[in-house]
Amino acid sequence: MRVLEAKLTIATVLEPADRPRVEAAAGERVAAIHAESVADAFRKVRERPVDAVLLSAGYVPREQVSAVAALVRAFPAVPAVAVVSRHHPGSRARLPDFGASGARPGLDLSRPEGWAPVRDFPAHSAP
Repeated sequence: MRVLEAKLTIATVLEPADRPRVEAAAGERVAAIHAESVADAFRKVRERPVDAVLLSAGYVPREQVSAVAALVRAFPAVPAVAVVSRHHPGSRARLPDFGASGARPGLDLSRPEGWAPVRDFPAHSAP
């Protein structure tokens, strides 16, 4: 008897260039719901259950970090995970702010080995 893995759903606030890369790395095991802002992700998480939220430290502006904290408070069972895909001053500077907002330290997608948690996503209910 074959056991089917449940498909996981993640909401993302990622740079547009990273969205297809995350989808390709996760494969068919993960359904990604992309948002343009943290407020948009908040609405999407409220509308449907998700297993995690990936937040790009380079894409989410500093003004939206307080919305990350609100997302974490409203959905404590849904891990919010910081993602870095390119190293630039803005993304590095926002990582401590993300951590203070309750987002988990994240995925460094700037290195090939940083993609392993995305590829193994079903093995971890949260990255």
